[in-house]
Amino acid sequence: MEFLDYLAVFLGCPYLSDLKRCGITRQQADALRALPIQMFEEKSYLEAAQYLTMEKPSTDDMTAVKETVIEALAQKGPVGSVGLNWKAQ
Repeated sequence: MEFLDYLAVFLGCPYLSDLKRCGITRQQADALRALPIQMFEEKSYLEAAQYLTMEKPSTDDMTAVKETVIEALAQKGPVGSVGLNWKAQ
């Protein structure tokens, strides 16, 4: 399973494209941070980061790339929050 596929299942998105509109809660972010970095291949983290940010990651540190993915999802706010960004609170 690729990281993007894992994220879609983890966040309950029926389609991969829904990830671009799906936000996460603080608890979900913490759960993603707790995943072992070895759980997915480097390529998988890089693809997820590029898909969600529309930019190629500028680092080869997969922990930082995974954090980029988490931050991209966190900027959208939790599902049903109407854009409320918990990161800013």
